[in-house]
This record gives sequence, C-alpha cells and structure tokens, in this order.
Amino acid sequence: NGPAEDAGLIPAQGDDGQGGDLIVAIDGQPVQDTEQLISYLVFKADVGQTVELTVLRDGETITLPLTLGARP
Repeated sequence: NGPAEDAGLIPAQGDDGQGGDLIVAIDGQPVQDTEQLISYLVFKADVGQTVELTVLRDGETITLPLTLGARP
C-alpha cells in the first residue's frame, strides 16, 4: 500500500473521476486544485512528515493524518 491508502483515502472510481474523497485542505491550508496540493508537498513538506488532509467524503468534512513517503 502507498501512503494515501494507509491514511484511508478513498480514490475516485471510473474514467470520469467521480466519487472518492475530495481533498479541500492540507495542514489547514485550503487546496483548490492538484497544482496547489503538489506545490505544498514539494515546498513545505518532507518525506516522513505527517500532514493532515481535510477531505470531503459523502458530504462530510473529515481530517486524515498522512505520513509522506518518498516520491516514486
């Protein structure tokens, strides 16, 4: 398993990308798109660090801890 699976994130299903968790913040910083998420991970986080992802799941906002692994 990868770090996202270990944290309990639910991926989108199918070709349309529907379903699954929608990441809305990382460590309290709002995230509006993939570029903002990647920028945060590259410039403000380190391998082995645990960050908090805030996700929207089935209409509820939940927070999941995610320990970052090395980039593939």
